[in-house]
Amino acid sequence: MKVEEVSIPPESAAFGDEVRLEFVIENDEEEEKRVLFLVLDPDTGEKLFGRELRVGAGESKGVGCSFRMPDENLKIESKIICGEKTLYDKTFEVGLSGGAPLYPDLRHAKVSCEVEEFPKVKVVVRAENIGASGEAYLTISGLEENVTPDTTRMMVRAFSVAEWVVEGHLPKPKTQLKVEVGHYEGEEKVRDYTSILDVETSVPLATTIAFALGRRIAEPGEEVRFRGFLRHGDEPIPDADVIVLQKSDDTWLEVGKARTRSDGSFSGIIIAPFEEGLYYYRAEFPGSSEYKAGSSGTVLLEVVKRRERTKEEPVRLVDVIAEAARMTVEDLRKAIFGRRTRRSNIA
Repeated sequence: MKVEEVSIPPESAAFGDEVRLEFVIENDEEEEKRVLFLVLDPDTGEKLFGRELRVGAGESKGVGCSFRMPDENLKIESKIICGEKTLYDKTFEVGLSGGAPLYPDLRHAKVSCEVEEFPKVKVVVRAENIGASGEAYLTISGLEENVTPDTTRMMVRAFSVAEWVVEGHLPKPKTQLKVEVGHYEGEEKVRDYTSILDVETSVPLATTIAFALGRRIAEPGEEVRFRGFLRHGDEPIPDADVIVLQKSDDTWLEVGKARTRSDGSFSGIIIAPFEEGLYYYRAEFPGSSEYKAGSSGTVLLEVVKRRERTKEEPVRLVDVIAEAARMTVEDLRKAIFGRRTRRSNIA
C-alpha cells in the first residue's frame, strides 16, 4: 500500500481561506483493502473528519477533505490506516495571516418546527458561524415557557454549526413563535438572526365534559332535567352536539341529546324509565376535526315506586302513560270498555 500527497496545507492562510488535504492511495497487493482516513486535533485527539474506503487489488483511489481557515492558527493531524498498520501520519500547522473577525457571526440560521401531539412542540435551530469563535445564544418567545439565553448560551467555533433542539408546549393551536439567534460581545448580546414562525396544528384538542342530573330520585316516566358543560381547558366549546347515554344491562343507549351554547354549557330533559330500579347515565361528545371525543363521569338515578295520590291531586299525563305501559291488552279493554265488552262478547 502506498500513499501519495496531492495537496497539503500551506504554512499560512487568511481567515476563511480553504485549506485542503488530498491523497492518492495505491493498493499494490493482490486483495482488496479497507483504508481509514482521519483528520484529528493533535492537542485534544478530537476527530475533525473521518472516512472509510475500499481499495481494490491493483487499484488507486483519491481521498481528501477541506477546512476553512479559522480566526487562529490551525493545527491538524492527518492519518491513513490500513488494518493495524499506519500508512501515513503527519501533523500540519497553518499560521493565520492578516486580520480576522473578533466575534461570531450567526446570520445564516435555519429553523424547523414539529408538532407531534398538541401542545407538545419541538423546535430545531441550526446556525452556521461564519465569524470568529465565541459564545452564541438562542431565544424563543411564544411558548408557554419562553426560551432564554441563560439556558441556551454555548461556545461555537469559527465555521462550525451551532445547533439547539428545544422541546416545549404551545399555548394555543395557532401560535406565533419568535426565534432570535445572536452572539456575545463580552456580556452584551448582539442579535444576528430573527425569524417569526406561524405554527398551526390540526391535531384535535383535548376536551373536558361535565354532566349532572337535576335530581337523584324520580318516579317512573317523570321528566328529569340534565345540564353540563364542554370545554378545552378553560375555553368553552360552543355549537357542539352532546349525547346522553343510559346504561341498559352492559350496553349504553342514547336517550337524549343537546347542543352547547356560546359559553359551552348545555341542558335538556330525559324521561325516567318506567320500571323501578337504579339507572346510570353519562354524557358524551363524539369529537370533531378540531376537538377530541370526550366522556363525562357516570351519575346515578333511582326510579322508585309511584306514591299514592289523594283525590285532590290532579292526574298527570305522564302518570297515565306510565300506568298504560304496565297494562296488558286485556287490562286496557277492561279499563276502556268495562262490562260492555263482555255483553258484546255474549251477544
